[in-house]
Amino acid sequence: MKKKTLIITGIVIIILITVMILLRTSFKKEEVKGNNDTKYYPEYHEIAGITMTIKEGTLTDKGATVIIKDTNVPGTYIHGQSFRIDKKVNGKWVTPKTTDNNCAFNSMAYHVDKNGYLEFNQNWDCMYSSLEKGTYRLVKYTFLQKDIPITEDEHKYFSVEFTIE
Repeated sequence: MKKKTLIITGIVIIILITVMILLRTSFKKEEVKGNNDTKYYPEYHEIAGITMTIKEGTLTDKGATVIIKDTNVPGTYIHGQSFRIDKKVNGKWVTPKTTDNNCAFNSMAYHVDKNGYLEFNQNWDCMYSSLEKGTYRLVKYTFLQKDIPITEDEHKYFSVEFTIE
């Protein structure tokens, strides 16, 4: 009886380890011709109560004004200026070619206003130069006020798609 239990436990452990390895490698770094730093990224699901849009008339190949709408209890989430651009290539989100510029973000924490809005001018010219024609998304992260100090695991990502024509 004990031998049978040990065998079943061993099989379950092997199956769990195999599943964990498969899940971990599904978003592993992959190279794309012409850009050795390119990574594939998963779809980002919107955070309940938080949306991001691009302000009408502000989108250019060098930047845009984004509006974050947060309907959660004021002060629940903190937002920052940092962002990332992903480009859709063959149905997958990848990092576009970046410049070698030494770009930086202010490490300020921002809350939405009393109406639940926060507006940022996002300029990606320093990091990506002018974006070529294509479909992109601007990815930002937020975190809960209660999680301070934060770690990378506590970042919650959200995005907005846009097209450069």
